[in-house]
Amino acid sequence: MKILKVFTSHLILPFALLIALSSVANAALLITDNNQLIGADGIEVDGNFFDVRFIDSTCADIFGVCSSANFTFQGQAEGFLAAAALRDQIFSTVIGAPYDIDPELIFGCTSTITCQILIPVSIFAGSLLTSAIVNNSDGVGITGIGSTRTGSTGENLANSASLVYASFTPSTAVNVPSSIGLLVIACLGVLTRRRPTFSQQRKTRS
Repeated sequence: MKILKVFTSHLILPFALLIALSSVANAALLITDNNQLIGADGIEVDGNFFDVRFIDSTCADIFGVCSSANFTFQGQAEGFLAAAALRDQIFSTVIGAPYDIDPELIFGCTSTITCQILIPVSIFAGSLLTSAIVNNSDGVGITGIGSTRTGSTGENLANSASLVYASFTPSTAVNVPSSIGLLVIACLGVLTRRRPTFSQQRKTRS
């Protein structure tokens, strides 16, 4: 029974640290400027990590050419995954306060009612742009994702008080928490080896 307790005590702390470090490693880093939210780094979308910035301009300003082939996410399914990632990793009540409850604090939006963040996913009929939507409305816990929105490929969102594009690029940030986690585990291993084992404690007492 004592052997089990010693073995368990050696495992609890490393596992607890791993869980804590893992949660930190997966947390997005909010990027702000002049008290406005301009984006976030380390957004996880379907197992891949991206940095996102909010751009209050045209589709062409984001992608160079407003073409489906240039979009980071293509089609509704991928767009919804990206929209859900923004909702859950930026605009959750715990992570995103106060930006999750105050839409005018998001770059590109001046409306006090809602800020709709658009993620371009496809073009049809030659000049119509379809985007997945993150709808961040005024109030606590009511950020949602819409189906899609259709607009002109040349539409300039700088003319809208409640619309802004989201630009995703592959994340280049180094996953520092994971490195720290490995260092902590190594230190724990050294400390554990230096502690007397149960059998050694018995010999000492006898």
